[in-house]
Amino acid sequence: MNPWLEIPLEDYEGHMAWPSVGQAQFLAESLASSVRALSPKSVAVLGCAGGNGFDMLPPQQVQRVVGVDINPNYISVAEQRHQGSFTKLELHCADFLVDGFVFEPVDFVFAGLLFEYVDLTKCLSKIKQVLAPGGHLCAILQLPNSEISAVTPTPFESLSKLSGHIGLVSPEVFELQATLIGFRIQSSKQSTLGSGKSFHEFILHNQRA
Repeated sequence: MNPWLEIPLEDYEGHMAWPSVGQAQFLAESLASSVRALSPKSVAVLGCAGGNGFDMLPPQQVQRVVGVDINPNYISVAEQRHQGSFTKLELHCADFLVDGFVFEPVDFVFAGLLFEYVDLTKCLSKIKQVLAPGGHLCAILQLPNSEISAVTPTPFESLSKLSGHIGLVSPEVFELQATLIGFRIQSSKQSTLGSGKSFHEFILHNQRA
């Protein structure tokens, strides 16, 4: 069974907001700042969980929000929290990489800490299918740290199920694959949180054919 189906949302959100992790606010702010900079009218968040960061999206600008997550409980909570917040809220309980799953293209895709759990090339190719020509992808990768576990220990023990499934992707490999698939790197930066963990954020432009 996919480990993401075995982790309660309250455990995931508690873990991500735990002081020694601090990633929930980081991801929400990265989503919001990218949207402010790029001004998309439609946004898709892959691995949306309960809708972290949706409340920071300006509804007068973002008219359509698409959320995708494999866990039906996560999607149900996201709907309860954010239904009516946007002109169109479109939530999908699905494995993003399953054959045949697509949605109408959006102007902007946010993939925060997604590539650690999926096939890199297949996922980038699938994102290109649901991203409008000229649109943008924000991808956030976790960087390795020899002194910190990839999955930080917290009181939320269910998160330990991820330890055998996470695979960190180097920025160099990511950039190469993204370029081969037809993305152009628009910006690239690293951030280090108070926990000591570091992350690499890419903004990629989906070049027109």
